[in-house]
Amino acid sequence: MKIGGIIAEYNPFHNGHMYQIECFRELYDVSHIVVAMSGNFVQRGGPAIVDKFTRAKMAIASGADLVIEIPSLYCTQTAEIFSRGGVTLLDSLGCMDLLCFGSENGDLKSIKKVAEIMIKDKAEIDALISSNIKNKYSFPVAREKAIRNILSRKDHFDLDDGFFRESNTILGIEYVKELLRLNSTIEPVSIKRYGTSHNSIESFGNFCSASFIRENIKKNGITGIMDFLPKSSQYEIGCYQADGRKFLFDDDFFSDICIEIIRNKRCLSRFFDVGNGLENSIYKQASACLDFDEIIENLSSPIFTRNRIRRSLFNIFLGIEDKHIEICKQINSMPFVRVLGFNKRGTEILSRIKSNSDISVVTQIAKSLRYESKHNDMYRFLLDYDLMTSELYYQKSFSNNRKLLKKGKIDFTTLISMM
Repeated sequence: MKIGGIIAEYNPFHNGHMYQIECFRELYDVSHIVVAMSGNFVQRGGPAIVDKFTRAKMAIASGADLVIEIPSLYCTQTAEIFSRGGVTLLDSLGCMDLLCFGSENGDLKSIKKVAEIMIKDKAEIDALISSNIKNKYSFPVAREKAIRNILSRKDHFDLDDGFFRESNTILGIEYVKELLRLNSTIEPVSIKRYGTSHNSIESFGNFCSASFIRENIKKNGITGIMDFLPKSSQYEIGCYQADGRKFLFDDDFFSDICIEIIRNKRCLSRFFDVGNGLENSIYKQASACLDFDEIIENLSSPIFTRNRIRRSLFNIFLGIEDKHIEICKQINSMPFVRVLGFNKRGTEILSRIKSNSDISVVTQIAKSLRYESKHNDMYRFLLDYDLMTSELYYQKSFSNNRKLLKKGKIDFTTLISMM
């Protein structure tokens, strides 16, 4: 058994994702695949277009064997924190051989080099970043300049101009950095992204970005995007709509975010990434902006990027504070793994996890709350946030058909069985 891991969002699962899974199996002789996936809120800061259980079904039907949930506190954060959640979760399973990620350039050597420098020369990089930020550079630009400075000066190592501008490459660097930090035995491998880039608004044959799909669903519904999805994803997304469930976008939470901003106006700076004067600007804009796009546009600047603003707003809505992220940064081994879906090979992986690790495998939430989480504060801390964010999500997801909520809370009533 050779077990490979993927960290993903599948927002939604498309042909490019299936291509990665197929290449991973073929190129690296992987027999079993575990996907550590975001829950109902994702790394760009907002909601997933369809819920986590639907996306898990899509993944299992198209080549994954076991889908597990990254704790929600990590999911809506920067690449560094998101990667920490995903890598720590996979490493905690005790049975992973490889971690596969897509990258725009496929240059694993350069990715590893940057990751090593970021750990070895962290103090110097942090000092250079602070200096660059004082010179009015945004954090991503400030970090790029710092790393290029050290690579050029100490290692005489140059990178392509666009190296730090591609989302998947940035995530790849953070994945490798986390593996090094944890002294993990998991080996990183990279597959060059095929077709379009991560945030591209164009298609390439039957391939396109998840951003392209979401934008088209928002404007035109699902009819124009089916060719970019595997058959199983087409079926699941069609059923989702037929059930009267709502495809969710940032705008759906705009009023709720504004209410939370006004409610917490005197203490906004306690929320993660909402400091350094940003809290005052956020409060001012929340009272006057017409929609989510306008508040993002008005708050973004060379220093505060659109992604930073989006994440800050959702941290306020989800109640994620500085102290919560500080706790997350101290976790080197997850207390539990939440299962979202699996197939026959997935049962073999679960058996291996139980043999190799003392991590608690959660398939029944009610049982976990009654017994295991009572004896582990960290377990309860992470699980409570997962359940709270899920409830907020489902209030919106079922807003067009609230009768479905009468069956009970979705995290408790969704049966996790072999697919």
